[in-house]
Amino acid sequence: MKEWFSQQEFFVTGGAGALGRCLIRRLLGLDARRVVVFDQPAAIENMGISKNAAVTCIAGSILDDSALQQAIRGCTMVFHLAALTHVGRSYNEPQHHFEVNALGTTHVLEACRLQNIRKIIYTSTGHVYGLPLTPSVSETHPTRPLSVYAASKLAGEVAIQGYAANYGFSAIIARLANFYGASINPETAIGLAVEQVIRGKPIELNNLRSIRDFIYIDDLIEALLRLAVLNDSVGSRIVNISTGRGHSIKEMANILALVTERQGFRRPEILSPTGFQEEKVPVLILDNSFLKDLTKWEPLVSLEMGIDSFLRNVHPEVKSG
Repeated sequence: MKEWFSQQEFFVTGGAGALGRCLIRRLLGLDARRVVVFDQPAAIENMGISKNAAVTCIAGSILDDSALQQAIRGCTMVFHLAALTHVGRSYNEPQHHFEVNALGTTHVLEACRLQNIRKIIYTSTGHVYGLPLTPSVSETHPTRPLSVYAASKLAGEVAIQGYAANYGFSAIIARLANFYGASINPETAIGLAVEQVIRGKPIELNNLRSIRDFIYIDDLIEALLRLAVLNDSVGSRIVNISTGRGHSIKEMANILALVTERQGFRRPEILSPTGFQEEKVPVLILDNSFLKDLTKWEPLVSLEMGIDSFLRNVHPEVKSG
């Protein structure tokens, strides 16, 4: 696998984000010939990756055809990560989310077409499935998005499929489960809980009942890399990237409290929700059988192992009691 990566020049949209930074570090660890990071100016300035001769950082928007085509020239493969991902904001800014997530994806695809780049991985979301009809959701499950965000990501998927069918692309649409460990993101349940812990506060979340499929960042990156090295068969494939196991938010909070105490810090109290919010999708577990069939690999990090590793990375900030 390392030999293949050493021959590639990767273009990573949204590469200065939390997921992108983790991916780029792994690509560099695999001796990628070149990595072009394409992201917004403010994100590029704060991306925090050490200078490396193999990395080129270019500030720009995926809605800018000229900037995209110039930046992507010479690359052999694209990881298209750039997106607006906040479900709540998508409710108030629907047009903007479709512009970036759907139309922006077509701009990336058109740049690929014009520069003769035919291999792309697009990160989508398991939320495109909507309310599951089965306990574990496979890639053949109907898509019925319940948010503007999910709908805009599904529109990006359709664009990928159209370009793959018409222009000979080899495309992977990766539908991601709830990933964690890349950064403390208070917009996610684990991110908010970890933020509360490092501030020495109780864990207080709006909903402890919902069940989610949590995947650690290292496993997610490994899955993306293993999908990248698949043969270049023409067309598009949809692949769930998940653990295939569900945990309630309450289970996650209990594991975080246990791990905090085990690492020598005061065990945080878990408060019952006061402003309980019923989730539109109470259970979402993604079947990862197709990922295992394609790559002969499956995610290895349990939720407890992942939270332990995540918390150790932020422990210098933790207040012991």
